[in-house]
Amino acid sequence: MAKRTFLTHESDPAHSPAEAGEAGSRTLIERAYAQLRDDIIEGRLAPDEKLRVEHLKAHYQVGAGTLREA
Repeated sequence: MAKRTFLTHESDPAHSPAEAGEAGSRTLIERAYAQLRDDIIEGRLAPDEKLRVEHLKAHYQVGAGTLREA
């Protein structure tokens, strides 16, 4: 199975520290949704690529339930 690679958020202006203050008022589910959505739109997750919960949990550092809600 091919190993999934992600760009890091540190180098991504869309996930800058300035955004952290805004993110503090959102729920964990809303933040996970926003990050996942951004990664799909920006092409960091390839079209037709299966999104495996175990990989996403490690990358976004959230639980499986949070990812399912997102």
